[in-house]
Amino acid sequence: MRGKSVSVLDMASAIVDFIPLCDTPHVADFQAPYAVAVLLEKGLVVVDLTSAGYPCFENPYAMDVHESPVTCCRYLADCPPDLIPALYSVGAKAKPSHAARSSGQWPIKGGKWGVSACSYPEMLVTGHADGSVKFWDASAVMLQVLYTLKTGKLFERRTTTDEPLAISRLVLCQDSRVLVVAAAGGHVVVFRFCQHEATADVSVVHTTLLSELDEHASADAHDAGRTRSSQGVSGDKGGVQGQAALSHDPKTSVQVRAGAHKLAPGYQADLVCLLGWVDDEPPAPVSSLAYSSAYGTVAFGNDNGLVVLDCLQKTLLLCVSTADLYGTQDPHARTPRTPLSRKEQDSRHASDGAKTPPSEQRPTPAGALEPSAASRLDKDAAFSRSSSVSSTETAFREAVVALAFVDAYTKRHGGCSVAADTS
Repeated sequence: MRGKSVSVLDMASAIVDFIPLCDTPHVADFQAPYAVAVLLEKGLVVVDLTSAGYPCFENPYAMDVHESPVTCCRYLADCPPDLIPALYSVGAKAKPSHAARSSGQWPIKGGKWGVSACSYPEMLVTGHADGSVKFWDASAVMLQVLYTLKTGKLFERRTTTDEPLAISRLVLCQDSRVLVVAAAGGHVVVFRFCQHEATADVSVVHTTLLSELDEHASADAHDAGRTRSSQGVSGDKGGVQGQAALSHDPKTSVQVRAGAHKLAPGYQADLVCLLGWVDDEPPAPVSSLAYSSAYGTVAFGNDNGLVVLDCLQKTLLLCVSTADLYGTQDPHARTPRTPLSRKEQDSRHASDGAKTPPSEQRPTPAGALEPSAASRLDKDAAFSRSSSVSSTETAFREAVVALAFVDAYTKRHGGCSVAADTS
C-alpha cells in the first residue's frame, strides 16, 4: 500500500462480482486501472479511481425495475407533452447531490443506440411492494426512470413483517395530474402534483365496510357500521370533523403520522382514506378504483362494498355494502332501527308473552313441542345450516371488480353517476 489512508465504499446491495478497467487489455502491458466496475444484486456501479474521493460515474441505464417487487402497473400512451418533462424536473431535484458523482463520461463502451419509432410520448407507472410508485419514460428504446414517489413516508413505522403498503391499484389523471393509489392495507391516498416544496397537514377520513355475512354475524358491528356510514355522509361540511366526532376511530392497518408533513416537490398527499377492521379482521383488499377529475370524486370497492369520496371537500359521500347495491331504493335511505339491542328486544318479547292472559293462551296439541323448545330447535338448525355453508358463502361473496364515472341525464340538471360491476 502506497498511501497512508484506506477508502471504504459502501454499496447499496450485496456485491456479485467486480472487475478493474484498464486502458489496455493485454496482461503483459503495464496495468493502471482507471475505474472499477462492480456488479451488485440490484444494479451496476462504476467507481472512478482517478478522482479524489473515488466518486461513481452516473449510470445512463435505467434502474432495476424489480428493486422492489412490482405489484401494480399502468401504461399511458399519448401523454400530454408537458407531463414527462415535469416529472423529470422534480425527479432530478430528488436525486442526491452531484458532489459524489464523477465528472467523466461513462467508461463502458460498446453497442449502438437504436432509433425510437414511436411518434407519441409513452409512460409507464409501476407500484411496488414497499409502497413506492415509479414513473418511467417508455418513449425511447429503453426505460428511463423519471420520478419515484414513496408513500410510506406518510405513515408510522411498523415492526411487523406484513406488507400493508404494497400498491394494489393506481389511477393517474393525465390532464389534472392527480394520482390515486390503493394499498394492501385497505387505505387509499390522493396525491396532487406540485413543483414546489410545502408543509401541510394531510386530511384523513375513516370508514368501515361491512358485508352481509358480517351483519348477520354481529348485530352490534352492524349498528356501529351503519352509524359510521350515516355520520360520514350527513356530517359536517368539512367531513373530516364529522369523522373525528366519533367516540373512537376504528382499528386500521396503518396510522398516518400526526402533525404537519414536509412534502417534497412532486406528488404531495392531499387526502387519505383508511378502512377500519371488523371483528379483529383486516379489511378486504381494494379490488377497483376510479377517479373523476370533472367532479373531484374518488370511488373504490372491495369484497364488502363501495366507497365514494369528495376530494374537494375531503369528506365521505357514500359508503354502501354490496348487498345494498342490488336494492331498488336509494342507498342513502336507511330503515329506522330501534335503539334497543337484540337482547333487550328478546327480553321485551318474552315479557310480553308472559303477560298474555291465560284465557287467550291456546292449549298445546298432543305430541307437539312447547314454543320455547321449538324456538331452540329452530335456532340450533339455523346455526348448523349457517356453519355448514359458511365457507361456500364466503367463497361466493361478490366483490366490486370494476368502477367508472359516467354522466347521467335522467334528471333535469343532470349529474354524475358511478357504474359498479360485481362478480
